[in-house]
Amino acid sequence: MVAGELAAAGFDVLVLEKGPYYHGRDFTQRETDMMGALYDARGTLGTHDGGVGILAGSCLGGGTTVNWAGAFRTPNYVLEEWAREHNAPHFTAPSFQQSLNAVSEALGVNTDYTRHNGQNQALWDGSQRLGQDVKLIPRNERGVDAADDAHFRALGYSSLGDGHGHKQGTLNTYLPLAARHGARLLPDARVERITQAHGRAAGAEAVYAPADGPAVRVQVRARCVVVAAGAIQTPALLLRSGLHHPHLGRHLHLHPTLIVAALYPWAMHSWHGPSMSVVNDAHTRRHGTNFGVKLETPPTHPGLLSTVLPWLSGAQHRELMASAAHLGSFIALTRDRDGGRVRLDRHGAPLIDYALSDFDRGNLLAGVQAAAEIHAAAGAHTIYLPHGTLPVLKAENGALRNPELLAQLPHLSWRPNQFGLYSAHQMSTARMGGDAATHPVRVTGETVELPGLYVADGAAFPACSGVNPMLTIMALAHHTAQGLKTTLGAQTNQLGTTARHVVA
Repeated sequence: MVAGELAAAGFDVLVLEKGPYYHGRDFTQRETDMMGALYDARGTLGTHDGGVGILAGSCLGGGTTVNWAGAFRTPNYVLEEWAREHNAPHFTAPSFQQSLNAVSEALGVNTDYTRHNGQNQALWDGSQRLGQDVKLIPRNERGVDAADDAHFRALGYSSLGDGHGHKQGTLNTYLPLAARHGARLLPDARVERITQAHGRAAGAEAVYAPADGPAVRVQVRARCVVVAAGAIQTPALLLRSGLHHPHLGRHLHLHPTLIVAALYPWAMHSWHGPSMSVVNDAHTRRHGTNFGVKLETPPTHPGLLSTVLPWLSGAQHRELMASAAHLGSFIALTRDRDGGRVRLDRHGAPLIDYALSDFDRGNLLAGVQAAAEIHAAAGAHTIYLPHGTLPVLKAENGALRNPELLAQLPHLSWRPNQFGLYSAHQMSTARMGGDAATHPVRVTGETVELPGLYVADGAAFPACSGVNPMLTIMALAHHTAQGLKTTLGAQTNQLGTTARHVVA
């Protein structure tokens, strides 16, 4: 985002990307190829104790290349909270709405495509039968024909990269804009640290390691550095670079997520069609707070599905996987109030600490109960609750036969690794705000400790967004870029030369 905006404004831009450059037919959309190629830690990233599995894009285009195409606008109550509690008034200013609008237009965000796969249709039908708030999810896709079965099937593979050009991530929008205006892109380049000179950011040191050649050390000199490495890698890079703000790496939010799967009498084939096209918002603000849970649907390709379904034994798991065509899955996605931390190990790599608090677990289990009831209302006959002891609900005629199991859920042990907990959204580890003592990043996006160093990703969120964060991340980066144009333009006028800019 920042690269496209600044290059189009005439600045000299270099993008360093840790991951590879894949595009078009490079995306084979086979799990065995793409999970290892496109995701951080080859798809195995997780917390230090193994309690939370984390999906984070690590390729050119980042999360916009591998996400599920949901394009949610930031809820107004979240923006008001950020502005009020973090002294960041720009979140409720017209300028931030203008950034949201600009990004939405560039990405082609729309709700025109209304054909659902089996599990999204089940979420829609079950929610409506229970009288709950359910709506279409805006998606950043273009050129999709609802009557074309090939288009429909292809939409189910966006988490493995879009080989058909429908999804309008940064790979199809802002990065080509940057390249058209002279920006240079260097994938397979891991930035080790940000360099400093005269009390300012002065560039970056990286290792360029292409798959087909030897590693080469790269040194970049720049007047401005923008870090957009995600809420796990951004604080790690800043810490490796000598920053030591006491809140850097803290306040990690993950939108912790549980999977509730169910067997239906009819085939679902939920790996085809949009991974997520329907959302239930009936439980997003529980007990009068800004915290709660959204109900959505995940990708359900066999490899990913096998890792999230409950496991008691090999035979049980094999039987469940053999029924995959009839499985529908909902996710309970929590806006977590209480956060974790990213720190460095002795090699400079990120260590992720996160423990689900009692408060957040309460909201998450409320989402599990709601998901189970919706499955039953939609026609499922067997519902698998997400705990290692594998409580199983039975349903008939749209109602649960043994609902007492749901009442027992809070009394089970929920220690790490006794249940499957996941995250596809990481936020707030270099949070932005008006109080420099508690916020490592100023409202302009510039770090408190090092002038000329900016953060333009989910790490800068004051707290978690409560919705799939792609659009919010891009709008915040767009907003930061507008200020940078003014700042760098002033520097250019003073120095009489074009300011160089690097995005890491």
